[in-house]
Amino acid sequence: MLIRVIEFMSMASKRKNKDLTSDQEMEGPTKKLKNHQNMESNCHTNSPLDGDIFNATNETVTIKKSEYFDVEEILDKSKDIKNKSKKEPKPIIAPENWKEQYDNIRKMRIERSAPVDSMGVQSNLSDKISPSESRFHVLISLVLSSQTRDTINSAVMDKLRVYGLTIEHIRETSLKKMKELIHPVSFYNTKAIHIKKIVEILHEKYADDVPCDYDNIVALPGVGPKMALLMMDVAWNKIVGISVDTHVHRISNRLKWTGSKPTKQPSQTRSSLEGWLPREYWGEINGLLVGFGQQICKSITPQCKNCLNRKICPSSNNKK
Repeated sequence: MLIRVIEFMSMASKRKNKDLTSDQEMEGPTKKLKNHQNMESNCHTNSPLDGDIFNATNETVTIKKSEYFDVEEILDKSKDIKNKSKKEPKPIIAPENWKEQYDNIRKMRIERSAPVDSMGVQSNLSDKISPSESRFHVLISLVLSSQTRDTINSAVMDKLRVYGLTIEHIRETSLKKMKELIHPVSFYNTKAIHIKKIVEILHEKYADDVPCDYDNIVALPGVGPKMALLMMDVAWNKIVGISVDTHVHRISNRLKWTGSKPTKQPSQTRSSLEGWLPREYWGEINGLLVGFGQQICKSITPQCKNCLNRKICPSSNNKK
């Protein structure tokens, strides 16, 4: 009899624990949903302008395995997350002659006549529309810019503005129409899906505005570290890191600004530069080197003979 009572009590205890576990499992998603719904943007007027829910108009959207994913952005984003858990690296000694090299690049870029100067992301700022709408234009331009020339990106942005580039209008736009609108840019199918997801997130979580902190911006679909850092700089006037694209990555390695060994990923280049470059240069270096890379220090045929750094550049093919 005593044995049966003990067995009964044991079974009752297990059932109670199972019920508690079930309740906790049910409660968890509910709490997460409430937290998601209560999350609000906490932005202030730091912008130079001011002084995952996805319902693509009731369309079911799936990403095929064959569709493009920006590998560079994915790698950068994953490395960016991993680096947060690591200890700060030891300070890197500034490269010899870096200041002379940097000042020479400034001299060569004094006219600001490269495509990035007239058609880069900063060209999407406007005082003719609301600050939040202008920030949205900057964000969309950045999403479209990945592996796309400035000239093409600028033309597509002009077309979108004529169409009506607001969060509300893009939410109402079908995915098919979105693809047609941005068709000239590289990998427009995936970028259209990203944009449709982004507008829903901005509407649901940030009151139809762009978040003002790096972590929330880089968490948006199709937005990597280099885009998020530019977004913080251009739209919110906050310098939180160096934005490294293909030009900054290439030129920094050619000048040996990344150390004795070349870096393989933009995230590594960013870490190297931020390790020694004075913070006062962080906001300028991206636009400076991008234009320099477009005009002189080109990827395939660098114009070393026209470069003021030809005698002090480790990679120069013309030391005369």
